[in-house]
Amino acid sequence: MPYRRVAVLPPSLKDSEWHGWADEIIPGNDLSPTNPESLPNLWRSPLTGIVFDPPSLEMILTELTGGAYGELQRLKGIFEMPDGRAFYIDFVQGLTGIEYAELPLEPWLEGRPQRFSGIELAGWNLNQKLIADTLLEGCLADEILTHYQQQYKNFNPLEEAIA
Repeated sequence: MPYRRVAVLPPSLKDSEWHGWADEIIPGNDLSPTNPESLPNLWRSPLTGIVFDPPSLEMILTELTGGAYGELQRLKGIFEMPDGRAFYIDFVQGLTGIEYAELPLEPWLEGRPQRFSGIELAGWNLNQKLIADTLLEGCLADEILTHYQQQYKNFNPLEEAIA
């Protein structure tokens, strides 16, 4: 099948490997990386079975997007919450805020979720070991996860509304 190679690049990036590779360049966000001539590093990690409580995850995301672990260009991932929901989280340098979207999945309330979750980061000078350690420190221990899941399984919103 015919195809065209398209690269979405910041307007300030005038010459890179992507320019030679792409058939068409589309202007993207106007990012200002430390070294616009170098491509960002990519770091991925599976998070299957790891569950975060919302305040801990919010703190980790704030640190990541704030530059605590290197210059972040992009963050995306699927994260599990203790109430059984999964969220797609997306951040792009140059755009406002972090986007959260609940995934239309059945809540997982029996042990550690066995469906895919993970994180992908693109940026410069990323401290990958510190990022991995921070993610592991921010996840819920088994006994806390079991406690949360039991609470959610016992909660009946209809009963609460009547009482």
